[in-house]
Amino acid sequence: MRVNFMVCCEYASRLDNGSPALMGVFRGIQAPGFPAHLDPFFLAIEIEVDSPMAGRSYFLELRLIDEDGNSYLERDLEVEFRRRPDLGPSYCYFCERVHVGREIKKGGPFRFDLLLDGEILSSARLDVG
Repeated sequence: MRVNFMVCCEYASRLDNGSPALMGVFRGIQAPGFPAHLDPFFLAIEIEVDSPMAGRSYFLELRLIDEDGNSYLERDLEVEFRRRPDLGPSYCYFCERVHVGREIKKGGPFRFDLLLDGEILSSARLDVG
């Protein structure tokens, strides 16, 4: 299982042909002051599996942590990979609006982790300043 991309953006969707549509990709958010609540934004992720892993669902965990390891978001995700007739790799693209409910006390580097069975598949940095 490979994560091809995991990005924060102002808007994310999928075109009729299944391709991702990403607008306003960013790696940082400027807060007006601290403590702060982050405005909602989108997180878009594409995951690829080889044919032997396709044809089933997997349960992943998404979390957002700060540099001290404090958790600001934890969400379980179920992703499904359909088996392709040509036995090529299968892809799962999803995007969702992220609402970080917990107040951010100070700026600094934050990290989105995508985990499978407790192992980090991929991470994306989010700088909050």
